Amino acid sequence: MEVEKNSSLDSNWEKIYGYLKDGDWSAAEAFCDSQMRRSYHSNAFLTAVKCVRFWNNAYNEAKKTADKYQHAQKLIDFWSSFAGHFSARFNDFGRGVALIRRKVFSDALLDLLQTRHETPASETEENLLLQIGRCYKFLGDFTKALDILKKVYALDKHNAEVSAELADCFSLQGDNMKAKIFFSEAFYQDPQKINLNFIETIYIKRLADLLTNEYNIKKEELRDWIPVYATAFKIFNIRRELLSNELRDLKQRIQLLEDEAPEGNVIPRLIYAYCRLIFHLQSVHGSEGNHYEIGLLLNKIKALDSSVYNELIK
Repeated sequence: MEVEKNSSLDSNWEKIYGYLKDGDWSAAEAFCDSQMRRSYHSNAFLTAVKCVRFWNNAYNEAKKTADKYQHAQKLIDFWSSFAGHFSARFNDFGRGVALIRRKVFSDALLDLLQTRHETPASETEENLLLQIGRCYKFLGDFTKALDILKKVYALDKHNAEVSAELADCFSLQGDNMKAKIFFSEAFYQDPQKINLNFIETIYIKRLADLLTNEYNIKKEELRDWIPVYATAFKIFNIRRELLSNELRDLKQRIQLLEDEAPEGNVIPRLIYAYCRLIFHLQSVHGSEGNHYEIGLLLNKIKALDSSVYNELIK
C-alpha cells in the first residue's frame, strides 16, 4: 500500500486535501494537472488525479438539475459508480477518499433534508428516507442512520435494499448478530436489489473480492453467490426457527426453483434456500428428529455444487 506521503509532495497533498474539503473540484483538478509531470511516478498521486477528475465531472453533471432531490440522488449514484471503479485504489488515497466521501454525502444530505422539509408528504418518502439514512451512514452517524432506516423498514419489511443498509449499519456499529440476521434476510429477499458499492461491512467486501478473484464468479452472479458462501464459510451463522408464514414462503420458493432448469442464478438461490431450511430444521424444538430431512437437503446441495457441500459439512 502506498500512503499519500512523500517529503517532496507533502505541501501538494495539503493543497489537494484543502480543495477536496471545500469541494473545489475544478481547482483541485487544475492543481493536479499542473503537478502531473513532476509526480507521475506516484501511484497515490495518479489515483488522486483520477478521483479529482471523476468528481469534477460528476458535480458538473449533477448541477444540470435544479431539483434538490434529483441532485442528491445523482451525487449518491455517482458515489456508487466511483466506488465500483476505484475501490481497489482507495488505500492509495485514503485521506483523500475520506474527504471526498464526507463532502459528497454532506451535500447530498443537505439537499435531502431540505426536500423532506419542503415536501413532507412526498410520494418518494420511502426512498427519500432510505437515502437520508444512507447519507448518515457514510458520514459515520450510525445512530441517526439506524433511526431513519428502521422507519423505512417498518414501511416495507421485504425491501432487500433497506434490509442490507440496516445490516451494514448494525455491522459498522459493532452489532454483528443483528447485522448477520439482516444481511441474511436481504440476500434472501432479492440479492439483485443490493448495491454492493454501498456496503461497507468488511466481511462482505472481502467475500466479494474472494469470490471474484479466486472463485472466478461473474460480476452479474456475485450477489447470488455471496449468501451461499457466507453460509458455507460460517459467516452467516445465526440459526433461527422460521415463523409459519416464512417457512411456507421458503418451501414455495424451493418448489418453484426446483421446477426451473438448474442453471444461472437458479443454482445459488436454490442452494441458499436449502441452507435456510436446514438452519430452520436445526433450530426447531426436538431437532434431533430432523437429521434425515437435513441429510436429504445436504445431498441436494452436493448434487448442485460439491465444493459448497464440502464447506458446509466441515
